[in-house]
Amino acid sequence: MQNLNLNYNRQVEFFEENHCYLTNDGKYLQGITGIISKMLFPDKYSNIPQHILNKAAEYGTLIHSKCQANDMFETSDCIEVENYSAIKKENGLIPVENEYLVSDNERIATMIDNVFKASGSSVHLGEIKTTSVLDIESLSWQLSICAYLFELQNPHLKVDRLYGIWLRKDKHKLQKVNRIDNSIILSLIDAWFNETEFVNPVEKDTETSPEIEDLIAIDEEIAVLDERRKQLLSVIQPAIEKQQYKDDRVTISWVDPTSSVGFDAAKFKKENPELADKYKKETPKAGYMKVTYKQNKDKNYE
Repeated sequence: MQNLNLNYNRQVEFFEENHCYLTNDGKYLQGITGIISKMLFPDKYSNIPQHILNKAAEYGTLIHSKCQANDMFETSDCIEVENYSAIKKENGLIPVENEYLVSDNERIATMIDNVFKASGSSVHLGEIKTTSVLDIESLSWQLSICAYLFELQNPHLKVDRLYGIWLRKDKHKLQKVNRIDNSIILSLIDAWFNETEFVNPVEKDTETSPEIEDLIAIDEEIAVLDERRKQLLSVIQPAIEKQQYKDDRVTISWVDPTSSVGFDAAKFKKENPELADKYKKETPKAGYMKVTYKQNKDKNYE
């Protein structure tokens, strides 16, 4: 890993077990995740059961640690890390530091997932995300606060770009996000500590409703589960062909290949057009929503 003479914060310590920041004189500092979620996106996870959130957090923590090991030792034992390594190579991202603690030493503190070397005395900051959908708006706020604190702690360095690094099973993406002005960041922080209302002045890049975001996330999960189901069925098929499996929850049996006899309507219409017209029947069809994804995935909902 590269060395940019980063200033390491010796006044604040992060305690992983309680996920809290404590100064040397015993003062608790506020993490930025709480500020962002409560001030800007209070209902973001309100409809998701806690056990699902816990499982997602465990997955995210695991991938974070594996990517950190890849930065340090170039290890790779899963598709997410392989994709992370490919993103770095393809975009010339040179790791400088992982889990880099930054703070104003008075009110807030956070850990930055990735510090990458840029040209001259500048850096790129990155945050690894493993969520079903990459929330660019929330990520912009998070990384903008990180950039503010980073430059406060390292006045000799400048933050050049902010990146979201999305790793989700076999999917991956490097997403550049916009930096929010320091004056707006400070207004948000002041509103949190003064317990006053904060009116978000930042315009969204796209107006995507929470329902559409949920739909995208659900369809992606369905695609992943469908593929996993196919894999599992192919593994157990040889055994099921020999003997049925049955327990209190499920019965799995093998159905031998068969053939069926159908009616070739197209051929009949071509060879007997007048007769075919006599038996035509018009059937009304309800309208439906068609959801088309860029990776050749069509989902139709009636």
